[in-house]
This record gives sequence, C-alpha cells and structure tokens, in this order.
Amino acid sequence: MSDPTAERAPSRLPAVAIAGELGSGASGRVWRGTLLEPFEEWPRGTGVAVKVLRPELARDPAARRAFQLEAEALLSVRDPGLVRALAAGEDERGPFLVMQLVPGETLREALARRGPFPEPQLRRDAAQLAGGLASLHAAGYVHGDVKPENMRLDSRGRAVLLDLGFARALGDAESSRDAGSLAWLAPERARGAPATPASDVFALGAVLYELASGVHPFAPSAAAGAGSYGGVLRRSIEETGADRLLAAILEARFVPPSRRVPELSPFLDHLLQELLRRDPAQRPSASELFRRLVEQESGPWWRERLDFGARGRRGVMGEAQASHLTPLVGRERELEALLARWREVAIGWGGGAVWLVGPEGSGKSRLCSDFAARARAEEDAPLYLYGRCSAVEAERPCAPLLRLVERWLRLPPGAPPTERERERIARSVPPAEAEALVQALSGDLAETTVQSATPLALARWLAALGREGPLLVFLDDLNFADEGTLEVLARLGGELERTRLLLVLGEREHEAPPNPQAYARLRAQLGPATGALEVRLEPLTEEAVLELVTSLFHHSAPRLRLARVLWDRSRGNPGLVSELLRGLIQRGDARPRAPGESELVLAIEPDRLPLPASLPKLIEERLRRLSREERLWLPRLAVVAGRIDADFLVRAFPPTEPAEVDGVLSRLAQKGWLVAAGDRYRFARPALREAVYRSTAPRRRVRYHALAARALARAGGTNAQTDAERQAQRLTLGDAFQRAFHLRAAGEHAALLRLLPPLIAALLRRGQPQRVHALARWGLEALDSVKASRQRDRQRIAFLEAAADAADRLGYRADQRQWLDHLSDMELSPERDPEALARVYLLHGRYAVSTGQYGLARGMLRNAVELAQRVRGARELQSEALRRLAAVQAHVGELR
Repeated sequence: MSDPTAERAPSRLPAVAIAGELGSGASGRVWRGTLLEPFEEWPRGTGVAVKVLRPELARDPAARRAFQLEAEALLSVRDPGLVRALAAGEDERGPFLVMQLVPGETLREALARRGPFPEPQLRRDAAQLAGGLASLHAAGYVHGDVKPENMRLDSRGRAVLLDLGFARALGDAESSRDAGSLAWLAPERARGAPATPASDVFALGAVLYELASGVHPFAPSAAAGAGSYGGVLRRSIEETGADRLLAAILEARFVPPSRRVPELSPFLDHLLQELLRRDPAQRPSASELFRRLVEQESGPWWRERLDFGARGRRGVMGEAQASHLTPLVGRERELEALLARWREVAIGWGGGAVWLVGPEGSGKSRLCSDFAARARAEEDAPLYLYGRCSAVEAERPCAPLLRLVERWLRLPPGAPPTERERERIARSVPPAEAEALVQALSGDLAETTVQSATPLALARWLAALGREGPLLVFLDDLNFADEGTLEVLARLGGELERTRLLLVLGEREHEAPPNPQAYARLRAQLGPATGALEVRLEPLTEEAVLELVTSLFHHSAPRLRLARVLWDRSRGNPGLVSELLRGLIQRGDARPRAPGESELVLAIEPDRLPLPASLPKLIEERLRRLSREERLWLPRLAVVAGRIDADFLVRAFPPTEPAEVDGVLSRLAQKGWLVAAGDRYRFARPALREAVYRSTAPRRRVRYHALAARALARAGGTNAQTDAERQAQRLTLGDAFQRAFHLRAAGEHAALLRLLPPLIAALLRRGQPQRVHALARWGLEALDSVKASRQRDRQRIAFLEAAADAADRLGYRADQRQWLDHLSDMELSPERDPEALARVYLLHGRYAVSTGQYGLARGMLRNAVELAQRVRGARELQSEALRRLAAVQAHVGELR
C-alpha cells in the first residue's frame, strides 16, 4: 500500500497508489487507490478502496478486533452481491484493508435522485443483496449494519453490499450486541438481543420497502418524506422522532407496501411483509429470500401463498397485524359475492359498482382489504386504490379522490407534484385534465376554474386507469362525501361499462349525508336497479365470534364463555370485538401460552372483560345529534331494557301520551339506537344500552327502576302488591323476574323478599336454574338489610338451598361449594330443623357425586334419608334422597 506520494507497500500485499480520501467513519478512514501491478485476478490499474483504522483506536483491543473481523469476513466470502476484499495487513499507521472499489452511487443517493425504484429493478437488486447476505451468513458472519448507505450500484448497475464494520461471527453474543443504525434495527435487536442472520434479513426488508415506496416502513408521520420522496429524515430519527420510531419497530407495525404503492405486485407485497415479521423465526432466511426472488411467481413459495384457505388467511401481516388482529370470520358469503362480481369485471364484461352497507365498525374496510388481497393474488392482479371520506375534509373539494391520485403517484400527502409526477399524469389524461389535476394536487383549489375542472379531470383519470388494466377502487364512508366527490362518481358512472373498474362504495348506516339530494341521485344512478351489487354487513353471529376465539386462543382458555361475553359486549360488531381483544392483549390479560407461540391464554375470567373503550366516545357523539326529548327518554329505556313498548312506558313514566312515546321510539329506531323486536323494541346492541345506563346519574337510575317495578306490579291487576303469591301467579314469569330485577336495583328490599319465594318456586317447577341462581343471590343480598330473626334465618336457608341446587344443575362447582359452605355455617338442629338439615345433606351428597367422592356421597345421602323420614310431608325429599343413594351404591358396585 502507498500514501498519496505513491509509496510502495510490502511485496506480499498489493501495490497501491493512494489518490485521495473517499470518506471517514467512527472507526476508520477510506482512501481511493489504484493497483500499480496485477494482483491475483485483478489487472494493473484496478481501482481499490483502502480502509485504515483511526490512529487513536490502534491500541484499543475492541476496535482492533472489530476491524479484524471485518477483514476476515470479507476475505472469506466471494459473492457478486458483497464487496470483495483483496488483502488485509498492518503497517506503521495501523491495520488496513484493501477492497474492491465500487464507484457508483449509494442506494440512498439513487433514491433521493430518482425516487422509488421500479419493481423489475428492485427485484434484481433485492436478489443480488440477498445473495450477498446469504453467502456471508453461510460463512458464519452477520453484517449488523444493513442500510441504504451501505449499498452501492456498481458500474454495471448491480447492487453490492458494503461496509462490514459491524460484522460479527455467529454465536459471538457479547461482541454482536453493538447496535448498527437505529432506523434499521430488527425488533429483537431494539430489545437488546445480539445480531443474527434474521436481524440482517429484517433490515434488508426495511431497505427494500423504502426503495419500493420512498418511505421508511417505521418512520414517524412527520418524517414520512421531504419533497416528493425522502425516506426517513435523519433529524427526526436522531432527535424527537426516535422514541416513536423505536416503538413502531418493536411492534413491527407498518402500512403494507401495496397501500403506498398500488402498482406493486402481490408477490413483492407479501414478500416484503414476511421480511418485516416481528418474530425472527417467521422471516425467511437470506438464502430462501434469494431463491424466492430468482424463482419469482413460478416458485413453490408463491404457488402455496395463493391458497387462501382459512388457515392460510390467518396472521395477516403488516398494518393488518396490528389493526386486524383477528382473522376474517363470518363474512364468507359476502367475500364470495365480491369475488364473483370482480371476476366478471376482470374478464372484460364491463365495470360496475358495489355498495358495502353497514354501521360503524361493521368491518367494511376489513372485508374489502381481504377481498383486494384475494383479487390481487389471482392471475390478472388489479391496481388497488383505497380512500375514505371524512366530514372534517369538506373544505377541500374532492379530497378523498385526490388522495387516490397521491397514492397512485406515491406522493406524500400535501406535497406538490414534481416534473416526474406531472409527466405521469400527462400520460394518462388529456392536457387540460392533466393541468387541472396538477393544480388541485398543488393546492390551487381557490380558483373557480380549477374547482369546476377538478371533478371532470378526476373522473377521466379513473376511467383511463380502468381502461389501461383491471382497477379496484374502494371509497369508504361515502356518507361524508362532499359535492365534488359525488360529482366525480356520477360522471364516472356513465363510463364504467367501458372499463375494467370495480367501484366499491362503503356506506355507513344511520349517518345522514351532508348533501342528501346529490347522494340520493348517485344512489339511484349506481344502485341495484342499474345492476349494482349491494352487500349488507350484518352483525357477526355468536358462532362466528366463537370461530374467531377458537382460532386465537389455546384450548385451555374458556373459549365458549369468552365468545359469549365478546358477543354480548359488542353485539357482533367486528370493530368492537377487535378492540376488546386488543385491550386484553395490551393489558396483559391475554398473552401467548409460551414464547414464540401464537395461541393465547386468558388470565382473567371472561365476565370481567370491560366494555370497549371507544364506546363512551361513540355514545357521546351520537347523543349530541339527538333532540332534547330523545336524550330524556334514552336513560329510561336503558333502565326498562326488556320492556320497551309504548303501553308499558306510558304506565311507568306518567304523565305521557302514547303518541308521544310512539314518536320517540320510532325516531330512535331510525337513528340506529333501537330495533324492532316483535311488538316491542330493544337496543340495537346491548353495549349501547349498557353505556347509556352507566352514564345515567345513580339517583335517576334508582328512581326509574322504582317506577318500572310499580308499573310491572300494576300489570298484574289491582291489589297485587298486597298479596305476593297472587301477584307472582298473575304476572308472567318473565315480568315477575323483571320486577325482581327492578326492585333490587331500586333498593326496595322488603318488596323483593315478598316476591322471591313464590317466584323461585315457580321457576324451579319450570326448570330454569339460571334465573333461580340469580334470584337466590339477590335474595341473600336483600337479607343483609333486614334485622336478624328466626324468619330471616329460614329465608337465608331457603335461598342458599336454591342457589346451591341451581349451581349444581348449571355445573358451577365453585359457586356450589361456596353456597354449601354457607349452609354448613348455619346452626341447624336435627330436632328443630330436620327438613332443612335433610336438604343440606342432600345438596352435599349431590356435590360429592359431581366431584367423584362416592364414599362421602353415600354417607351424606344416608343422613338425608334418615332425617327426611322424621318429617311428615317430606315424602318428595325422602324419595329423591333414596333415588340418589341407590344410584351411588349401584355405581360403587360396578367399580368393584
């Protein structure tokens, strides 16, 4: 090696003339040089790069070891995707490394100069870089600092991986904990784990994502770009954005690349998402990545990926992994209807429209996301553009459709188009429309001429894209669309038949549009009468929620109970189901059964699952849109719940007239709060009722419960309150149970204790243990407010017996044991209370049988028989005890 005066190096090393400095880093300086004579396969005059360890680090063992590892790695690997090393040595200035000179620009520079890479070039570059990494890993090393600045395009346009300053030997855990650049760390490295081949693959995935989209996958929103394309702004990473960046990396949460680059092929879209998986074990190795990129769509990986069966669709990646925690369930019929309509469009039968109709949170965007993924995996993959209308964007005409143009151009929101974007627009539409789109994207919408020209330009642009190739456009929440957006769609409707464009329009139920007349005209123009398909999204069934729970939770979790609670809290609203599940995971109440496993275990009882956190806000927003009269009635309806009919409400809340109540109920049904259920109404979702109930002041709730209880008593006829027995007989069991519920909530304990004995007896005869279990608990609670007496003790025994009996029939063993323990604490005498004591022994015997304690059961049942024989009129009790004793003895005999 030589210095700038062409001083010769020792003969065992290449003779190099140093021409000038190329750059410097924390550990070394790099010089440009030229071979003065042939060296191995390199001829004289070959350009080289000479890296020299900084003098101040020459005596640092760690620095020398890192430099030596870089030299060993480069000298041991030969691959076109990795920079070659000629030789390494040491002279009076310290250790040095002579490498092949790669004179082209770095991928960071290429990205800044020309924007995102076209997919064919990106695939070639990715294959070359993956091959280099695979060779490095096979030799026993990890790179440790994969990033665009460490990659160059050589003179032939090939991508080459450079700078192994952070390279480490596999298994060298201590030395491999040094972090590379923050923006390119894998989640496990951000948590402090050592570098591995999988972390190199993750970093390469992040690089390829940015090269494809112009945006770093985990960049904070403020760092999404500078100008048209910018990648990650270093300032935001190194300063205030670092915490947000790190949080996003730790969660591996990102927008799927095809959302940013609609033209991206499904193959590359899914491949990039697999590289960025949070779990290292789920990422492909570098050699597998290289193989996939060489084989491309004809390879076995992609052919298997085309299987979209139930198992194959689980674990959606990228943004979906965070926001779509759950697999799509209960929407098979709707998904197949969308696919059937798309296939008609794709084969050239003419474009069309589909309306997706459902309430907020019904899963319109989720369904369309899965639908688009299925459509893009078929042979003729469509371009997919997604937008959402918003009430807050009404001041910017055609805002949701202009965002579609931005996404098509890969233009950051609000960034003015450059010459590159102008040229692309001009290739799609005539000059006048192209200029209108450019001005609209530049924000020049104040001019009247621009505002009037924009809808026409957007309609022609969409029609042109639909003629160029298959196109799928999803515009959600169309209720909020401004007049300009509605005009674009109306103009487009006349051209759909001459395109391969499927226009999917999401409509939120119970939301009045700000432009009702224009909206109604569009509905008529593109409605079912004109051949459009309408798909209504009903709430998920309990079976669908159970399917979801089964797919996510380990069999040790109480899946059936959890599914019932989830359905009850959400009433089948997919958005609320997902929110509840995310909350469980975030609080640590649901977690993987073991590290690396996907199945979850539940750490709380399902009944402790809280209401969705977003529900109060949703309720508050919807309440603000109600009239004063409607807001007055909603808490009353939340209290009566099961008796929302005009006649009952008139009796319960005087003075009111039937016409007034009918009008309120009708309006609340139209606005989505209530739904008709036979001759009554009910809340559209139990969660709505519960949220309104909880937001009502406690004193008001007590007063409303008392009024409802009195109205139910009057339903049984006059004088019903003076004779609880006759009242329970006159009222239906359902009404009597509701009256008990209201009496308990109103704190009217004496009336409740008069009602419960005949009601519990009637329910026992009807075989309704669930209600008996609840009523017995309410009775025990009410007794705590009554003075001690012999009568109270007898009632307590009766309620405990009923509770234990119901728990036994329901299989609630813990509750059964609790009630039996309470019974055992009662002071019962064989002389004074033989019948009560016989029932207690009978209940203990039943519990012993249910838990397999047959010897104990036999003794308990014998005691029950003996005590029952002392009581005149206890023949039924004696008969049951004898029957159960015989069954136990027969079972014990069989075991012997």
